[in-house]
Amino acid sequence: MSSFNPDSRDERAERRPDGRTAILPSDKTLLRVTPAGQPTVDALVGPGDVIKTNYQDVEGTVVDVSKHTYHGLPAYTIEYVPPDIEPNKNGSYRETQVCWINECVAQDGRILKLHAANKDEVFVVSRAPSRQLKLTSVTKG
Repeated sequence: MSSFNPDSRDERAERRPDGRTAILPSDKTLLRVTPAGQPTVDALVGPGDVIKTNYQDVEGTVVDVSKHTYHGLPAYTIEYVPPDIEPNKNGSYRETQVCWINECVAQDGRILKLHAANKDEVFVVSRAPSRQLKLTSVTKG
C-alpha cells in the first residue's frame, strides 16, 4: 500500500557489540536495533490494531506494517488511518487518508524510532480481534 521508499539510504551503519545499537560512521549517529530473540515491530502491531503515540493524543487503526532497510538495518513503517476515516466499499483507503510512522524498531516489547536520539514511541491501545486470537493461541501453545 505504501508509496514511501526508505530503502534509498546509502550509508551503512555498523552494528555495535551490545546487539541493541548501531552507529553511522560519518557522523556517529546512534541507531537502535531490535536485539536477537526479541519480537520485531510486525510481531507487536498489525492490521486492525489501534495505536497512539507519545507525541499525539489521536488514536489510529493500523492498515499495514511493512519492513524496510535503513542504513543496512531492518526497520518498519506503520500505516494507519485516523478514527474518523471510513474505508472505501472494497475496504481500502485513499492514499491521502493514510498516515505513516516510519523508521520503527522494537526493543524490549516497545516500538521506538530507529534514531536513538528520537524519543517517539508507538503504543498499542487495543488489538484487532483476529490478532487477539492469534496471540492467545501462540501464548498457550
